[in-house]
Amino acid sequence: MNRQGPQATVGEGEEAVPLPASGNAGGHGMPEPLPKARYARRTSDEGTGTMAGVALIVCAAVLLSIIATAGRLLVCRAEAGGAADMAALSAATALLDGADPCQAASRVASGYEMRLLSCVILGESGEDVAVRIAVDTQVPLWPEIAAQARAGPVPCD
Repeated sequence: MNRQGPQATVGEGEEAVPLPASGNAGGHGMPEPLPKARYARRTSDEGTGTMAGVALIVCAAVLLSIIATAGRLLVCRAEAGGAADMAALSAATALLDGADPCQAASRVASGYEMRLLSCVILGESGEDVAVRIAVDTQVPLWPEIAAQARAGPVPCD
């Protein structure tokens, strides 16, 4: 028996050439099995963690945008309410002094960088003034917020 390894069959006029060794210890001509890859198979779930992470970030961004928008609207509402109170008090004082109450209310509103929507003299004796003021919110779906206030003398009875 030849110890050089397995021999190929030869035809007429050819020489026998040894086959390359398989590299295994037994030399039986069988190649060694390849080691199994740890993650050889790809499944349909590959990449879902990334997509879930992206979806979570998008949801957080949308939630923060909604909270910021609601906060902006609440701040605008409070500013409009304060400006309307001041405009109504100014208008009532101007009315008692004999000046134009709506012009006084308009000056106060423009001082707060707001618009006077309406100014009405009310009451049985015509001494109360009701004003309505609007402020721009800079929010696309809710462009302005309005507030109203009423002021006038209070009877001392």
